[in-house]
Amino acid sequence: MKRVFRMTQLDGLSLSLAAAVLLGCWQAVTLHAQVAELQVIQVQAAPADAPLPPPLAGPGDPVVGPPTDAVPAETPGEHAPDNSAEKPSSENNQETEPEPMPAIMTPPQDPDVIKLSLMDGSILTGKLALKELIVETQYGQLNVPVTNIRSFTPGLSSHPALGKQVATWIADLGSANFNDREKAQKGLSKLGPSIRQELEKYQADSDTERKNRVLALLSEFDELAEADAMLGAQDAAWNVQQRDVIETVDFTIVGKIVPQSFAVTSQYGNLTIQLSDIRKAHREQVRKEDIRQNLSIDASHFALKNPLSTPIKLERGDQVFITAEGTLHMQPWGNGASSNPDGNQNYGWFMGNQIPMAALVGRVGNSDQFVKFGSKHNFTAEKAGVLQLAIGMQNDYQESQFPGKYNVKIRVVKKQ
Repeated sequence: MKRVFRMTQLDGLSLSLAAAVLLGCWQAVTLHAQVAELQVIQVQAAPADAPLPPPLAGPGDPVVGPPTDAVPAETPGEHAPDNSAEKPSSENNQETEPEPMPAIMTPPQDPDVIKLSLMDGSILTGKLALKELIVETQYGQLNVPVTNIRSFTPGLSSHPALGKQVATWIADLGSANFNDREKAQKGLSKLGPSIRQELEKYQADSDTERKNRVLALLSEFDELAEADAMLGAQDAAWNVQQRDVIETVDFTIVGKIVPQSFAVTSQYGNLTIQLSDIRKAHREQVRKEDIRQNLSIDASHFALKNPLSTPIKLERGDQVFITAEGTLHMQPWGNGASSNPDGNQNYGWFMGNQIPMAALVGRVGNSDQFVKFGSKHNFTAEKAGVLQLAIGMQNDYQESQFPGKYNVKIRVVKKQ
């Protein structure tokens, strides 16, 4: 009986053990199938060129750890950090950075290249074959290196036909024939500010008709010069004189250019240009910035006692544009007496019959005579110096009261 009972216990234990083994095998197979299914899903989601993940170990396979350089798989909604910048290159074990883009540099200006503005309005850029420009002056002959020349402007003496025409038109401004006067004024107007210096010789002419037409032309040229300066067109301005003008990096020469023609190498080939065909030759330069200044001046700055030195230092050739407004109360003549920047001759003259009292005046430097600026005045500096402003008032009134002030706007177009 005991033997039968023991046999029964052994058989039960064997059955339980067998069942446990079978259950373990079934769980292992099920787990392996689930993992394999997950692996297939990951392969399908990966890019076509992505490497396949290593096979998973099945039941009874040896357990193999991941390679040391393997990157953990991303979980949904997360991105693996980019450590590429921290990892050394596999080829040379050194960090590599993209090459910087080369800087775009402006090529230096060729000192031999010069721009020729021709009489017909065309522009030619090229290199002059000659290395020195021979100029005859009242002090002797000069040989000027071409590379030291900023510009040269042939005068009327180098344009004989134009010089003759200008002289004829100026004479016709005083003609007894109205049509001749009109034709002459229109012809001179077309030449523009280039003939200013010739016309200025006649602004006090004894012939009233000629003088008035000359003054009208000069006023027209003032407006054109102001507009050109605002547009930056003064770089190639043509201001013709009787003689040739050569501007170098150090000084300006006035004389006679000896060569009457120039060999020029340009993009169109080798050309020969006559001196009489050249309006102006100049070299491209970096443009100097304009100067703008707003300031006020009152009657404490009498011209003959205490002129106001502005912070503006002019150079020869700078173009100056001045506008002013405001009121000074002329109390010595009553409470209702006043003046604007143009002055008022009812209160007398600062400078005999030329500049009325209380006018805005100015000069360049300390030694020149004051000239009237008024409410609007444009001029080209003939020398270097500090721009001074003042009120044109006789010193007899320095103890009197003149409440008020003039507000002045100054613009300087620097000579290029």
